[in-house]
Amino acid sequence: MTNYYIDLGSSTIKVYCYEKELKLLEEHSIYFKNDFSAEKGISESNLKELCAYFEKIKNKYDLKYYNTHIFVTGIFRNLIQIRKQELVKLFNDRFDLHFNIISHGIENYYLGKAMENDYNGKKVLIINMGGKTTELVTYVGAKITDTMNLNIGVADLLNNFSEVNNKYSGNTVEEMENFVAERLADIQLDKDYDCAIFTGGEERFELLTGFNLVENTIFNDNVHKYMLSLEDYISFNCRFVKQK
Repeated sequence: MTNYYIDLGSSTIKVYCYEKELKLLEEHSIYFKNDFSAEKGISESNLKELCAYFEKIKNKYDLKYYNTHIFVTGIFRNLIQIRKQELVKLFNDRFDLHFNIISHGIENYYLGKAMENDYNGKKVLIINMGGKTTELVTYVGAKITDTMNLNIGVADLLNNFSEVNNKYSGNTVEEMENFVAERLADIQLDKDYDCAIFTGGEERFELLTGFNLVENTIFNDNVHKYMLSLEDYISFNCRFVKQK
């Protein structure tokens, strides 16, 4: 039997299927933070688009209650209880699917389980950056030694720096760095790592856009075949971002 797993975050919906292995089927973006209110819920237009998209994928993949698992994260955690209950009821009544809003701690637990591996004894930082939140897990070899949850994500940057996605960014690196530094000012972050892994498909985007990826010589998990130096990452991004 094919099982479906749907990751519904603050700005992106990812649809996966699992038979012998997990496969990403498609992605769809909705910026739920726009006109969001914890008391009133997501905007009417975003709710309409969300329902239309689930109508589409329910018919396309024949999603059923018993074979579909929805994991809702990010901004939806901020809703007051009655708004959460309304979404659970809506999905149950309209789609016969469970709208499962998981806690930040549970999301971090699943991230740790998904990334279990013997990293050749290396100290590795796993980074799961979403629209509204970011989860960090530290591995030393095959053992988790630390976890941390941050209330900042891609949507925060997009909402505060509207020109960053222009062909040549109208926002400077310094502006964005200062914004993030202020948000993380009271958080103690360990900086002593052998490498960091970003989850969520960043590697395929880096391959498409021409980052200087080289063979991964730090560890072998049959998934992360390439690596990128911090220096190359910074220099490549600076080609598109406004400098002072």
